[in-house]
Amino acid sequence: MADSAPLIDNPEIITMLKAVANGQRYTIIKELIKGEKNVGELESYSTLSQSALSQHLARLRRDKIVETRRQAQLIYYYLSNQNVISLVKYLDQMATEGDRQD
Repeated sequence: MADSAPLIDNPEIITMLKAVANGQRYTIIKELIKGEKNVGELESYSTLSQSALSQHLARLRRDKIVETRRQAQLIYYYLSNQNVISLVKYLDQMATEGDRQD
């Protein structure tokens, strides 16, 4: 009988993988690697509506991947999880190396 234990039992790893598995959130994370941005700035890099973008940002915030700071009436988002930054950079490196091998 097969063992039903999960292959990955670390909740932080599972959360990070779920975050970067979504293409829209992956794009948001990649933009935030470049530096903090407000919703309007992120919207200019995305095809998402402001509402959908805000939902993705709320998910990333809930998962403790991004944090916010307020400046006047603007809320700026920045990456707060160094492991996610490392993961995205590693995935980009793998994709680049894979392109060269093709």
